[in-house]
Amino acid sequence: MLRLSGSLRDPLAASASPSFDAALQDGANVIATARKPQQLQRFVDKYSSNRILPVALDVTNNNDVNKAIKTSHDKFGRIDIVVNNAEYANLAATEDIKIDDFRAQVDTKFLGVIYVTKAVLPILQPGGMKTDWSGLSMEIPAISEPYKPSVGAFADRLRKMWGNEVSIPEKVAKIVIDLTKVTNPPLRLLIGTDAVEYGRYAGRALEESDKTWHDVSISSI
Repeated sequence: MLRLSGSLRDPLAASASPSFDAALQDGANVIATARKPQQLQRFVDKYSSNRILPVALDVTNNNDVNKAIKTSHDKFGRIDIVVNNAEYANLAATEDIKIDDFRAQVDTKFLGVIYVTKAVLPILQPGGMKTDWSGLSMEIPAISEPYKPSVGAFADRLRKMWGNEVSIPEKVAKIVIDLTKVTNPPLRLLIGTDAVEYGRYAGRALEESDKTWHDVSISSI
């Protein structure tokens, strides 16, 4: 079984190691992608080049994506599972964010997902964690005065959470791997007590809103 890891922005390569280790320890071959694949050499040293293939990939470049997928398929002959998780964040109010910074996020988080999915589908076989993501892959630019009570307060909460996340990446990776072996996996799955708590809160809030605006909702008939 071959797993294609999601593309990683440079700072995230090290923090993604639990998912690589979990997949390799489970017996899978892994294609690990990164803008600087040399960062992944330690996995090759540990598991050998027959098990893991580091591939240079910038998901915002469609040609780069197609080349990476072809290289991966040529190496192992199949791709069964794709973890399409290229990600980073720039936490800023709409009025404060620079257009180029916003476009870079869209290119990575939207177009990157489309590029990878489109490239891999023709050959795809059927079939909050302690990652330092917030600290290494999130940018918090200067927040202007009007947004300090909202965006600023949210940023402060995030800073307090860094290093105190409840979920353990190795356990999350195992959950994801185990789900690939389930006949009828859930469409969506909350992982972590914080996710469950927020999910219940969001569900109750949505239910209350639906009740409050029920008459308006059905008034179109």
